[in-house]
Amino acid sequence: MISIVIPTLGTRSLAQTLASVVQTNHQIEVILAVPPGVSMTGDTVVSSEQKGRGHQIVSGIHATKGEVMLILHDDTTLPKGWADSIVNILANPAISGGGFALTFDRSTLWLRFLERLSRFWFHLTGEFWGDRGMFFRKNDILPYSEEIDIPIMEDVRLSKRLRRLGSTVLLPENVVTSAGSFDRRGIFLQVLRIVRCRTAYALGISPNLIHSWYQKDV
Repeated sequence: MISIVIPTLGTRSLAQTLASVVQTNHQIEVILAVPPGVSMTGDTVVSSEQKGRGHQIVSGIHATKGEVMLILHDDTTLPKGWADSIVNILANPAISGGGFALTFDRSTLWLRFLERLSRFWFHLTGEFWGDRGMFFRKNDILPYSEEIDIPIMEDVRLSKRLRRLGSTVLLPENVVTSAGSFDRRGIFLQVLRIVRCRTAYALGISPNLIHSWYQKDV
């Protein structure tokens, strides 16, 4: 079974994300992981004890029953055949996990440039960012879940752990993610915001402090 963990605040885009998830014949379960203070009801909703996407994801992983995990942002939709692609690639025991290629839900020159840049960044560093739909085997990552139980930069840590466990793969199919944050702030300011956080993390600054900066910019 494939377990899809969706860290969410209950945004409007969630309905589209869920619609893309269920287009498969594979057995799946969906876990909606919310932070404290966000009210959503249902058997598939779990709440983290602390605010931050990484905390939500870890709470969601612990609630799952599947052997394969897919972490999906709530403003990102999956391509057709997504489950087949994941199952087929993880049939190779040398592959520890991976993610999908990325495209935005609208096209401009600068957004197309960022799409290409994200592919280049993966090939340069092997690093996935969370909006790519990262997938892996639950039993591989569960012993290391404390590493990603942080409010932000959990995708960077997860990428690093997956590379230590085996080879990672960038699938050619595209997930489609919202360009809303670039629209609200402007492309330059949003890119600067991301680079600032990633650089701070590389310099050893605490993810808790980085998260506080990130929240102030929301």
